[in-house]
Parts: sequence; C-alpha cells; structure tokens
Amino acid sequence: MKRAILWTIGLLLIAGGTTGTYLLLNILHPFELNLTAAEDWLKANEREQQRDMHLLEVKLTAAEDRLKAIEREQQRDVYRARAKLFVPDFDDIDLLSIDEATTDALKLVYYPKPFVREPSWPKKIAAEGVPFARYVGNDGSVVEATSTVNAPEIEIAGGLYPSVRLAPASDLDGREAFYYFEFDTVPTFDSPNFWRYPALSPSEHVPDITSRQGLKFWLLRTPHRETDGHQNVVKFPFRVSAMRLPQWNDLDFEELERQARALSYGLNSEDAIREVFNYTRQIYFWASDTKHRHVIDTFLAGLGECGHVNDLSGALLEMNGIRCRGVSGFDPKARALMGRGGGHSAMEVLNPATGQWSYFDPYLDLLAINTQARDLSKTALGQTLVYSLPSVGSDYEVTLAKLFGFRRYWDKRGRALTMSMLQLRGQSDGYGMGWPLNVASEFKLGDLFADEVTIYVRARYGFSKEEMQRSGSINPTSGEIEISPWAEASFTISPRDLLK
Repeated sequence: MKRAILWTIGLLLIAGGTTGTYLLLNILHPFELNLTAAEDWLKANEREQQRDMHLLEVKLTAAEDRLKAIEREQQRDVYRARAKLFVPDFDDIDLLSIDEATTDALKLVYYPKPFVREPSWPKKIAAEGVPFARYVGNDGSVVEATSTVNAPEIEIAGGLYPSVRLAPASDLDGREAFYYFEFDTVPTFDSPNFWRYPALSPSEHVPDITSRQGLKFWLLRTPHRETDGHQNVVKFPFRVSAMRLPQWNDLDFEELERQARALSYGLNSEDAIREVFNYTRQIYFWASDTKHRHVIDTFLAGLGECGHVNDLSGALLEMNGIRCRGVSGFDPKARALMGRGGGHSAMEVLNPATGQWSYFDPYLDLLAINTQARDLSKTALGQTLVYSLPSVGSDYEVTLAKLFGFRRYWDKRGRALTMSMLQLRGQSDGYGMGWPLNVASEFKLGDLFADEVTIYVRARYGFSKEEMQRSGSINPTSGEIEISPWAEASFTISPRDLLK
C-alpha cells in the first residue's frame, strides 16, 4: 500500500504542472488532517497528564504538611511533658508554641563581645516646629497656663541631694493642687540632663524616634508608682553631680563611659546599683520601638522601649564592673487575650555583696534587691499590677509575677545564646556568670566633673477634678486641668567639692 502511494506521488511529480499539484494536494489532505488530529490528541493527553501530576503533587504536599503537623504536635506534647517535669510550678505550658516549649539543652558558651560604639539609627523626631515638650490634659488637648492662676514661689535647699519647695496652693473649690517640677543645666530645658518630677508619660507613641523633640506628655499620668502629684517638695532622687552631660550633639560613646563612672563615683557596688536605678528611671522616657536600639542609640535619644532603657541601665552598671544579664518574660494568658505581645524585658544585676541576682527594672520603676524574676511570685512585689486586659466576666490583671511566668535569658552583646527557663532546666542562676565584662576606663575627679554647674529649675501647680494615674494600669479619664505659669529659679553647685 505504502509503495503504491509513493509510486503515485512520483508519477504526479513527474507530470508536474497545476493538474499534478492539485491531484497531489487532494491525495495528501486526508493525511494532513489525520496528523493534525493526532497532534491535538497528544497535546490534550499531555495536558491531562500534567494536570494529574499537579493534583498528585498537591495531595502529596498536603499529606506531608499533615504529617509534619502531627509530628510537631507530637513533639510539642513531648516537650510539654518534659517541661512539666523540669518546671512543675509553671501552669501555662499548654499555651506555649513548640519553639517556646522546647527543652532541648543548649551548650552555654561565652564569647567576648564589646559594646557597639557608633549609632546606627537615622534621625527621626516626633514633630517639627513645635516646643521641645508639650503637655496635655486627659482629653488630649494641649494645656496652656491659666491667667487666673498665679505663678508660685520657689524655695531651694542645696547639697548633694538638693530639695525644691513650692508653697502649698489651693483654690476656691477646695481641690488639692498638683505640683510639677523641671530641672536642667540650660535655661531652655531641652538638654540631655533634663528631668521632671513627677515623671510624666508620653501621650502619643511615635515609633522609632531618636529625640525627645516635640513629644506630648499627660499631665495626669506617670510611669512611677509612689507619687500622686500632690507633693509640693521634691528632693533629688540621685546625686545632683550626675547632671554633667554636654549638649545632644556632643554626646558619644566616650561620654557614655564617663557618665557611667560619674554615677558610681565614690560609691560601693550596692549604692551604685541604686544610684543608676534612680537616675535612669528619672532621666529616660518611655518610647515605642519596632527595631533594636544599641546602648549608644538609647543614650543619644534619651528614650526607648523597656528592653532598651533597661539595657542601657545595665550597661551603666557593667561599665563599673557590675555583672548584669537580660531577662524577658510574658504572660501566656495575656498573650492569648491580646493576640500578640503581653511581654516585658528587664535586667537582673548580680549583687556583689550577696552573690544573688536582683531584679532591676527602672522602666517599670521596680527594684528587688536579692530577688530575681524567677522568684517574684513568692514576694509581695510580684503581685504588683502592671496592666489590665478586658476579659470575659471581669478584667484580667497582669501582675509582675505573671509577666515572668515564662522567661528567657539573654545578652544584647551576643556573648551567649538566648535561652529559655526550660532549656536551662532550673539552672538559670549560672546564666551570665562567665562572659567577660566591658569595663570602662577609670577617670579622675577633675576629668568627670566641672568646677561649677548651674542648675535651672522651673515649677508650677495645677488643679483638676481627676487624680493622677499610673500608666499601664487603667485608661485615662476625661477632665480638664487648670495650670499656673512657670516660676523659674536657679542655683549653682560645685560637683568636685560635693563629692570630696
């Protein structure tokens, strides 16, 4: 058959001409149609096979994911079971993720790592073209001085811990006055030495700022615990000699080392711990951070989130040879209610006199000498309310002890791996004992302190139907506040003479 077809094609080609070509095309056309149909069928069949393979791959992937999920759940059950053996007092193990619940021990190896000396954050301020600091009432509006309220008179008593007093004030409605004090080494009240009493909480949280410029502060909210704003006398909580820093543009890492040495000058280790605590709780403001600040970045900004302010305070101690480590915790139940967060970062300081770790948290205004975060649940301090969360039936109160129900230990210099309490298996006392400290050079008295420093003071008082509230515990109430103009004064100190 094939031979006959080929002979026919050959004769037609020999015949040539239009007739031959026409006859040839008529003979080949059915074969061309059959060939096209065959190609279409092959393509369709190939597509079908590809679809089947894709469906099979999807099923295999889903099966693998199910197997992995089962394996992870089984592994988590194993971790949880082991965790309950290692930490029987921890009731919320079932709320931990598999990574958090792991009990796989890590080798505790220490590496020498210095502080980062150069800043890494780009400049960012809260607001341009506004006063350095603004003050708002509970309704959020900026409060201006009331012309009907007279400026107070300031009385100053000197010494290493000066005190400033305003005459008691009252109004016709019998409301008790609030008193506000501000201190600085420049009359514009905008240097790195600036602090206020009572400390006030920012009314807005602009993330990742590198300056205090333009911030707003609640007049009736404070991060501190033992003040209601009605004190008309304030005594310096730290030695006045600490107010020695230059202007913002002149700050650098060497100045940070000098400040660390100045804070502890002439003090033993226990007194230095308290001095650094009182200083950083008063000087450094709360902020909202979405990325990591090195110690130098926090120092240059004068503010930071909990882990950053507390890490700076730990660095000030470490530069004096006092060992510190980081501790972070969260309340699993609070995280379940919030969806995320619910945690806090603080420091633990090794008390040289006792060899015990002490919970050290200037950010939340909490210091527990010879008590570490692990043991807060056994103390009255551990029952301190940090904040409340709406819950079914009643608000869920997050206490300090609950915040550290689950703990991780860390070093922001990277001298050791971060480890959870489950990985340390009850041996958390040893974490942080072996890494080399970054101790600052020693300085002479004359290298740290000027002959004379002028301290500028301004103070005022105000009246409101509301009471001062602590940040984090309850929401601000509505209400107005009447405020007096600032009264201003100054006094001069000789730090070298005071410290001799």
